[in-house]
Amino acid sequence: MSEAAAVSASAASTAAAASAAAAAHPMVEHFRGLFEYECRANRIALDGLARARKHVEEVGVASLAAPWQRGVDVFAHVLMARRIWLHRVRPDLMSPPGEGIFPAGTMEGNERELAGQDAAWGAYLELVDGAELGRAFEYARTEDGARFRSSVRGVLTHVFNHGTYHRGQIAMLIASCGVKPEPTDYVLWARERVG
Repeated sequence: MSEAAAVSASAASTAAAASAAAAAHPMVEHFRGLFEYECRANRIALDGLARARKHVEEVGVASLAAPWQRGVDVFAHVLMARRIWLHRVRPDLMSPPGEGIFPAGTMEGNERELAGQDAAWGAYLELVDGAELGRAFEYARTEDGARFRSSVRGVLTHVFNHGTYHRGQIAMLIASCGVKPEPTDYVLWARERVG
Protein backbone atom coordinates (compact mmCIF):
# COMPACT_ATOMS: atom_id res chain seq x y z
CA MET A 1 0.00 0.00 0.00
CA SER A 2 1.39 3.43 -0.96
CA GLU A 3 1.94 6.11 1.67
CA ALA A 4 -0.88 8.24 0.19
CA ALA A 5 -3.26 5.28 0.25
CA ALA A 6 -2.30 4.53 3.86
CA VAL A 7 -2.94 8.15 4.90
CA SER A 8 -6.28 8.12 3.07
CA ALA A 9 -7.27 4.84 4.71
CA SER A 10 -6.23 6.17 8.12
CA ALA A 11 -8.27 9.36 7.60
CA ALA A 12 -11.30 7.34 6.52
CA SER A 13 -10.91 5.11 9.58
CA THR A 14 -10.64 8.14 11.88
CA ALA A 15 -13.72 9.76 10.30
CA ALA A 16 -15.68 6.52 10.62
CA ALA A 17 -14.65 6.19 14.27
CA ALA A 18 -15.67 9.81 14.98
CA SER A 19 -19.02 9.23 13.27
CA ALA A 20 -19.61 6.05 15.27
CA ALA A 21 -18.67 7.83 18.51
CA ALA A 22 -21.12 10.65 17.71
CA ALA A 23 -23.86 8.13 16.96
CA ALA A 24 -23.13 6.42 20.28
CA HIS A 25 -23.60 9.72 22.15
CA PRO A 26 -26.86 11.48 21.28
CA MET A 27 -25.78 14.72 22.98
CA VAL A 28 -23.05 15.16 20.36
CA GLU A 29 -25.65 15.25 17.61
CA HIS A 30 -27.87 17.45 19.78
CA PHE A 31 -25.14 20.10 20.10
CA ARG A 32 -24.28 19.88 16.41
CA GLY A 33 -27.95 20.50 15.65
CA LEU A 34 -28.03 23.48 18.01
CA PHE A 35 -24.98 24.87 16.23
CA GLU A 36 -26.70 24.56 12.83
CA TYR A 37 -29.72 26.34 14.29
CA GLU A 38 -27.55 29.06 15.83
CA CYS A 39 -25.80 29.69 12.51
CA ARG A 40 -29.18 30.20 10.84
CA ALA A 41 -30.60 32.30 13.67
CA ASN A 42 -27.52 34.54 13.80
CA ARG A 43 -27.79 35.11 10.06
CA ILE A 44 -31.47 36.07 10.43
CA ALA A 45 -30.61 38.51 13.26
CA LEU A 46 -27.78 40.09 11.28
CA ASP A 47 -30.01 40.41 8.21
CA GLY A 48 -32.65 42.04 10.43
CA LEU A 49 -30.10 44.57 11.63
CA ALA A 50 -29.21 45.34 8.01
CA ARG A 51 -32.90 45.91 7.19
CA ALA A 52 -33.24 48.12 10.26
CA ARG A 53 -30.21 50.20 9.21
CA LYS A 54 -31.71 50.70 5.76
CA HIS A 55 -35.04 51.75 7.29
CA VAL A 56 -33.36 54.19 9.69
CA GLU A 57 -31.45 55.74 6.78
CA GLU A 58 -34.59 55.97 4.61
CA VAL A 59 -36.82 57.62 7.22
CA GLY A 60 -34.05 59.87 8.52
CA VAL A 61 -35.20 59.82 12.15
CA ALA A 62 -32.09 60.19 14.29
CA SER A 63 -33.71 58.71 17.40
CA LEU A 64 -34.04 55.35 15.60
CA ALA A 65 -30.27 55.11 15.17
CA ALA A 66 -29.66 54.50 18.89
CA PRO A 67 -31.62 51.22 19.16
CA TRP A 68 -30.10 50.05 15.88
CA GLN A 69 -26.56 50.68 17.14
CA ARG A 70 -27.41 48.99 20.42
CA GLY A 71 -28.53 45.92 18.45
CA VAL A 72 -25.24 45.90 16.53
CA ASP A 73 -23.35 46.17 19.83
CA VAL A 74 -25.35 43.33 21.40
CA PHE A 75 -24.61 41.15 18.36
CA ALA A 76 -20.89 41.98 18.73
CA HIS A 77 -21.12 40.92 22.39
CA VAL A 78 -22.66 37.57 21.40
CA LEU A 79 -19.77 37.03 19.01
CA MET A 80 -17.12 37.97 21.58
CA ALA A 81 -18.69 35.60 24.11
CA ARG A 82 -18.62 32.80 21.52
CA ARG A 83 -15.00 33.68 20.78
CA ILE A 84 -13.88 33.61 24.39
CA TRP A 85 -15.63 30.31 25.12
CA LEU A 86 -14.09 28.57 22.12
CA HIS A 87 -10.71 29.99 23.12
CA ARG A 88 -11.18 28.61 26.64
CA VAL A 89 -12.24 25.18 25.38
CA ARG A 90 -9.74 24.94 22.49
CA PRO A 91 -7.17 27.77 22.47
CA ASP A 92 -5.60 26.30 19.33
CA LEU A 93 -8.78 27.05 17.34
CA MET A 94 -9.59 30.61 18.45
CA SER A 95 -7.65 33.54 19.86
CA PRO A 96 -9.18 35.54 22.73
CA PRO A 97 -11.16 38.68 21.92
CA GLY A 98 -8.82 41.64 21.60
CA GLU A 99 -11.57 44.22 22.08
CA GLY A 100 -13.02 42.83 25.29
CA ILE A 101 -16.35 41.12 25.79
CA PHE A 102 -18.51 44.25 25.20
CA PRO A 103 -17.07 45.92 22.09
CA ALA A 104 -18.63 48.70 20.05
CA GLY A 105 -19.89 46.76 17.04
CA THR A 106 -20.06 47.45 13.33
CA MET A 107 -22.08 45.55 10.75
CA GLU A 108 -18.96 44.83 8.70
CA GLY A 109 -17.01 43.65 11.74
CA ASN A 110 -19.89 41.43 12.84
CA GLU A 111 -20.12 39.90 9.35
CA ARG A 112 -16.39 39.05 9.32
CA GLU A 113 -16.36 37.76 12.87
CA LEU A 114 -19.46 35.60 12.35
CA ALA A 115 -18.01 33.94 9.25
CA GLY A 116 -14.72 33.12 10.97
CA GLN A 117 -16.38 31.87 14.12
CA ASP A 118 -18.89 29.70 12.32
CA ALA A 119 -15.99 27.98 10.54
CA ALA A 120 -13.99 27.52 13.76
CA TRP A 121 -16.96 26.34 15.84
CA GLY A 122 -18.02 23.97 13.05
CA ALA A 123 -14.52 22.47 12.91
CA TYR A 124 -14.48 22.04 16.67
CA LEU A 125 -17.91 20.41 16.82
CA GLU A 126 -16.86 17.89 14.17
CA LEU A 127 -14.17 16.73 16.62
CA VAL A 128 -16.45 16.51 19.66
CA ASP A 129 -17.32 13.09 21.04
CA GLY A 130 -18.78 11.86 24.31
CA ALA A 131 -15.46 12.06 26.13
CA GLU A 132 -14.95 15.66 25.00
CA LEU A 133 -18.43 16.62 26.22
CA GLY A 134 -17.53 15.33 29.67
CA ARG A 135 -14.11 16.97 29.76
CA ALA A 136 -13.66 19.53 32.52
CA PHE A 137 -11.34 22.47 32.04
CA GLU A 138 -10.27 25.49 34.05
CA TYR A 139 -10.32 29.10 32.98
CA ALA A 140 -10.14 32.62 34.35
CA ARG A 141 -13.20 34.88 34.37
CA THR A 142 -12.72 37.85 32.07
CA GLU A 143 -13.79 40.56 34.53
CA ASP A 144 -11.58 39.76 37.51
CA GLY A 145 -9.43 36.70 36.81
CA ALA A 146 -11.31 34.45 39.27
CA ARG A 147 -10.69 30.78 38.43
CA PHE A 148 -13.45 28.30 37.58
CA ARG A 149 -13.91 24.78 36.25
CA SER A 150 -16.65 23.83 33.77
CA SER A 151 -17.47 20.89 31.53
CA VAL A 152 -17.53 21.23 27.76
CA ARG A 153 -21.19 20.09 27.86
CA GLY A 154 -22.05 22.90 30.26
CA VAL A 155 -20.23 25.50 28.19
CA LEU A 156 -21.92 24.42 24.95
CA THR A 157 -25.28 24.65 26.69
CA HIS A 158 -24.39 28.14 27.89
CA VAL A 159 -23.10 29.36 24.52
CA PHE A 160 -26.27 28.36 22.67
CA ASN A 161 -28.58 29.73 25.39
CA HIS A 162 -26.60 32.97 25.60
CA GLY A 163 -27.03 33.53 21.86
CA THR A 164 -30.76 32.85 22.04
CA TYR A 165 -31.20 35.25 24.95
CA HIS A 166 -29.43 38.10 23.17
CA ARG A 167 -31.10 37.46 19.80
CA GLY A 168 -34.37 38.12 21.61
CA GLN A 169 -32.99 41.49 22.73
CA ILE A 170 -31.80 42.22 19.19
CA ALA A 171 -35.27 41.42 17.82
CA MET A 172 -36.80 43.95 20.24
CA LEU A 173 -34.25 46.57 19.17
CA ILE A 174 -34.97 45.90 15.49
CA ALA A 175 -38.68 46.32 16.17
CA SER A 176 -38.05 49.61 17.99
CA CYS A 177 -36.45 50.86 14.75
CA GLY A 178 -39.79 50.29 12.98
CA VAL A 179 -38.87 47.02 11.27
CA LYS A 180 -40.55 43.67 11.89
CA PRO A 181 -37.90 41.16 13.01
CA GLU A 182 -37.94 37.68 11.52
CA PRO A 183 -38.56 34.94 14.11
CA THR A 184 -35.59 32.86 15.21
CA ASP A 185 -37.42 30.34 17.42
CA TYR A 186 -35.72 26.94 17.51
CA VAL A 187 -38.94 25.05 16.79
CA LEU A 188 -39.31 26.84 13.44
CA TRP A 189 -36.03 25.29 12.38
CA ALA A 190 -36.46 21.85 13.98
CA ARG A 191 -40.04 20.88 13.22
CA GLU A 192 -41.26 18.88 10.24
CA ARG A 193 -44.49 19.56 8.37
CA VAL A 194 -46.67 16.43 8.29
CA GLY A 195 -49.70 17.61 6.42
